[in-house]
Amino acid sequence: MPYALTDLIKEFTHERYIGIVIFGDADAGKTSYMQKFIKLHPQLNIYYIDIQERAVAQPDKSFIFELNPRKFVDWILQLIPSRKVDACIVDHFDFLFNLWDAVKKEEFIKRFAVTAPALL
Repeated sequence: MPYALTDLIKEFTHERYIGIVIFGDADAGKTSYMQKFIKLHPQLNIYYIDIQERAVAQPDKSFIFELNPRKFVDWILQLIPSRKVDACIVDHFDFLFNLWDAVKKEEFIKRFAVTAPALL
């Protein structure tokens, strides 16, 4: 049963931790969709985190090699401001977890070298 994303966020704002995954191929438009969605719905208190940007900004990038799912969630929770948020969009975290076959990895490395060479 399809839901409008606004309705889904409103429905789950009373829950402690709910995850919704928007998954698709690279360059499928997920990021631009979420950025437009946030701008179109200012009544929702949505916090956006670009993990790739945050990782590049870290002085000691070795923490990336120690991240597991639990540490990743803890890190995300530290990044969210103390104010109440209705939703937190976590974007560009693909490089942290081994989700791709060899072809997808090679494609990502080539793109990543252009956009974030500091992490390579």
